[in-house]
Amino acid sequence: MRQDFAHLSSEGAALESGRSLRFRSTVEVIVVEGADAASFLQGQLTQDIERIRDERSGWSFVLEPDGKFGFLVRVIFLSDDRFLVLGSGTHSEGLFARLERFRFRVAVTLRRVSFTLCSGALSPHEQSHAIDLCSLLPEVPEWLVPIADADRDRESESSFLAAWALRRRQIGPDDVEEGMNPYEVGAEVIARSVSYTKGCYTGQELVARMDARGAQAPFRLCWLEIQGIPEDNDIRLGVDVVGEIVHLVVDSDAQVAYASARIKRTVETTDSLPCTAGGVPAFLSEF
Repeated sequence: MRQDFAHLSSEGAALESGRSLRFRSTVEVIVVEGADAASFLQGQLTQDIERIRDERSGWSFVLEPDGKFGFLVRVIFLSDDRFLVLGSGTHSEGLFARLERFRFRVAVTLRRVSFTLCSGALSPHEQSHAIDLCSLLPEVPEWLVPIADADRDRESESSFLAAWALRRRQIGPDDVEEGMNPYEVGAEVIARSVSYTKGCYTGQELVARMDARGAQAPFRLCWLEIQGIPEDNDIRLGVDVVGEIVHLVVDSDAQVAYASARIKRTVETTDSLPCTAGGVPAFLSEF
């Protein structure tokens, strides 16, 4: 996956300082509602729905039956019979289909709904539809809030926040892809996304088996700072291919790029390990 932005670093810095008053970004969430909403999600999420209810939101994996990704999602508790599920903007249709596939004999409905993330002062109408953005994405200024989709005529960059999170060395929903082993994302993400004490959920066997055996995934997700625009997805140490780019963010104005990459577990990374990415000099680090 590749994203291109003309002024990623300058726009992101302005966003965090509160100087940006032009920002609009549309995200799609899945509304899970009905009398069985909590029990349905309990059987589909790696995280305990009780913890999400207590903390009002939380990270989770949504896995396939074989235990592989799936999706990394943020789940927001609204009420006992209503939750929001936010995943990658580019894979929302696949996430919806995955949840819908296991929705049978339960009092649950699923809906895809667009929200607009906006900066600046809110109108009374916007305020009436506000949801705390901090419950949707971590490390984002509190003055940014999502509102119901009432400003579709405004310029929208649907994945800007995901790109800026990667620029800031944070793993997000766009940094996992179908077929990845969930243990590739690292201990920190697993700790906030997986419960080992809850009941059964789809894909549990692989997660439980690897935890019990102390096993390692054949790859792990690392962060790249690239000194140009890569020509392909290969990550090399010398002539050896040691991994591949998963999510690439290009700051075309500065002619630099940032990426998440799957790296072989045999590679010992130091902070800012020199390598090449798509034929371009780069530095490889742990997230």
